[in-house]
Amino acid sequence: MGHECILSMAPEIQLGICLMQRISVVQLKLDDHFLRQREVGKLFADAGIICIASLISPYRRDRDACRALLPAGDFIEVFMDVSLQVCEARDPKGLYKLARAGTITGFTVIDDLYETPLSSEIVLRHEEPCISPSEMAEKVVSYLEEKGYLQA
Repeated sequence: MGHECILSMAPEIQLGICLMQRISVVQLKLDDHFLRQREVGKLFADAGIICIASLISPYRRDRDACRALLPAGDFIEVFMDVSLQVCEARDPKGLYKLARAGTITGFTVIDDLYETPLSSEIVLRHEEPCISPSEMAEKVVSYLEEKGYLQA
């Protein structure tokens, strides 16, 4: 028996909100964006759907606020511990180049801070040899199985 699951990705949420409000993505404040992401995730969780939110959350206070919305143990933070050099090399949209050129400001790690998580439930490290995305996903699934989230 499977479990209902949804992937909530930051760019899609941003775009949807901007289309609804007829504003540009640039006009969205970062704090408002994370508030919306958090509330969308909670709605799915309240409906019994596993919500995987794919986003960069640079501030501990935002992650802590998400954790506080859910019952103890239901917020699982996955920290992708990857070097800045690897992130820049894998950047398909060229956002790091734009940030380094000053075209984009307030960009996490370039000209804005990133507060490393202190107690993530899952840490996925980029090491040599590099583990594949499917191996990383397997680590997440294994954690969920061990903790009983995927039991029928």
